[in-house]
Amino acid sequence: MEIPAYIVLIVYGAALLVIVVFSFFNVYHVMRFGMHTATAYAMSAVYVVVVSLIVVATWASLSSVDWRGSFSVELPAVTISPES
Repeated sequence: MEIPAYIVLIVYGAALLVIVVFSFFNVYHVMRFGMHTATAYAMSAVYVVVVSLIVVATWASLSSVDWRGSFSVELPAVTISPES
């Protein structure tokens, strides 16, 4: 089965959309309820750093890919043998 390579970008874009929604949810809660502890600041900073690293790393690694191509997926044949 041949799958166009740009399908990977669509799946990645959907994952980024979920991350953006969670980020806005996080910003809303920070603005609404505030950050009262150092742990809250630290966790927000860790979240921003990790998401930024993931986006930069994938951008760097995916920028050199030819997205006009396709790749082949071969699923193995599954045979079911009757029990004795």
